[in-house]
Amino acid sequence: MQYKANKDIALAQTRIRFDVRGQCVDTPARVILRMMPSPRLVIKCDLDLRNSDIGPADFQQDYVTATVHDQETELIVGQFTFPWDSENFQAGMSLFPKREPISIHHTGESLACVAFGVLNFPEFWGEQDKTIQSNGNSYRRFGAMQLQADPWTVDITAAPNLSDVKKELAATGGYGVTHSGTIRRTDGNVFIASDVKQLLGGLSLFLSFARGAYCGLTLVQGKSRDGQVAWEFWGTQSVTGWFSPLSWFDRHHGHLLAEVFPGFWQLYKRQEKDLRVIVTFYLDSNLGRSHGVGLDGGLILTQAALERMAHGVGGKKPGKRIAKALVENGISEQALCIPPASCPDLARLATEHGWQHGPHALVEVRNEVVHPSQKYGQLSSRAYYEAWNLGQWYLELMLLRRFEASGEYGNRLTQKWVGEVESLGQWLVENMPRGIDIELPSREEPKREIPFVSANRTVPTGLSHTRAHSP
Repeated sequence: MQYKANKDIALAQTRIRFDVRGQCVDTPARVILRMMPSPRLVIKCDLDLRNSDIGPADFQQDYVTATVHDQETELIVGQFTFPWDSENFQAGMSLFPKREPISIHHTGESLACVAFGVLNFPEFWGEQDKTIQSNGNSYRRFGAMQLQADPWTVDITAAPNLSDVKKELAATGGYGVTHSGTIRRTDGNVFIASDVKQLLGGLSLFLSFARGAYCGLTLVQGKSRDGQVAWEFWGTQSVTGWFSPLSWFDRHHGHLLAEVFPGFWQLYKRQEKDLRVIVTFYLDSNLGRSHGVGLDGGLILTQAALERMAHGVGGKKPGKRIAKALVENGISEQALCIPPASCPDLARLATEHGWQHGPHALVEVRNEVVHPSQKYGQLSSRAYYEAWNLGQWYLELMLLRRFEASGEYGNRLTQKWVGEVESLGQWLVENMPRGIDIELPSREEPKREIPFVSANRTVPTGLSHTRAHSP
């Protein structure tokens, strides 16, 4: 089914039941996925107030509790339209779930597959695109990929009207269903809804990490073998409006998603909470000045994510810990150097102030944001951008390494056009990772020497990984 960009989607006609001051109010309701100003699940209903003393005061609460499809749900009252006409007894209500999506079980049947839609994922093509025959002609269907997530197989395909959706979103911004997908067990067996909920959360996070901004799953329906809808998720997760952020994923190389996802899924299953926090920091930082917290706020979030990934690495100073964590997780020491071609202002400041490498520079520039004293004077906006972008690159390298990726990717520091990729392997250390122990000067000791000393190599405890070998 095709959906237009920025247009509400009708999900269901159902009934909703309230218990108000001992009175049971049961009424028809319409369930809608509202797309503007942002995707939100809305339940609309009309209350028949004849022979009733219920009024607006009964709904002036933080939230009300109602039963939808035999499931008790907490709802926020977004709008209550009370009739002034004495002959009109219909009061309109718009309700928003306190938390969404909400799980609706229609039957107790086992599921053969789960269908879903994806909001605001970019158009891509690659090695898994399909050739389709139509009216004696063959044409290439872009935007097809298959992800393996033991014991699951996930197929994702571009929406048939993606070109129209993309055109509308490019002109006005907003939200649209850009792709659809299905989830099945690889062995063909049936399953229950609770079996697949973790995968749905992980898939949404992974696609957001690939896009570089939030893109939620929606229109989730679990179907039995006879094709009947037995279970649904109403609503969606966080979604960022349409724009093109920087990211490691190059959309002319769609096969990268299939290469990276298995490692992501294995780590997500083991350490979902930690991985979700780190990727969320990365995404919030990556949204930029127009959609997020700006470069200064982004720099703070980037360092927080890097320090969380460096948990368990010895050293009191954050720059030292981040540098060691990068190397001990298989990132080459070459990657720690500040590239003068893509970070000219940062490289110049590093030379002037004795910053030893990128993590050191990142921490020093971040300190200029959060501390009232301006140790280095007024830094240029370009320096803030370069420090932020370099930190986001470190996060991408570290996460891709934890996902056991070793193929191609888009280097946000050097990529000039879509389709330009490079080997991730050139930034990874083959076989046994090496380590460094660089003593960095603190803000209180600006003249302290910076010796290079050896240290025992330890593996961080936060987000542990299975070492991958680069090509």
